[in-house]
Amino acid sequence: MEVTVDTYNKSAAAALDDLNTPKEAHRLMIYVASKVAPKRAAWKWTKEHPDSGFAVNTILPATTLGPLLAPNDQPYTSTAGFVRAFYKGKANELFDWLEP
Repeated sequence: MEVTVDTYNKSAAAALDDLNTPKEAHRLMIYVASKVAPKRAAWKWTKEHPDSGFAVNTILPATTLGPLLAPNDQPYTSTAGFVRAFYKGKANELFDWLEP
């Protein structure tokens, strides 16, 4: 796959429209799809307002892993839980449909 400035994760939104997407995947797909819309809107606004004086930069890591900074305040470990689930052999279906 070639990644360009016009490459966005369109598969997450498509997965939400697909009746075959597992129900347990919906929360993650909603999150992933919600990351795309604001970035696209920011780039569109910047292009439409070239004299605004704003420069837009976005960094969109696919997945970040590492220790939780506030484990008492974050009971659902998000991507940090991927490593634990993989290690314990749980939620293997997640790895079946989660794109690299």
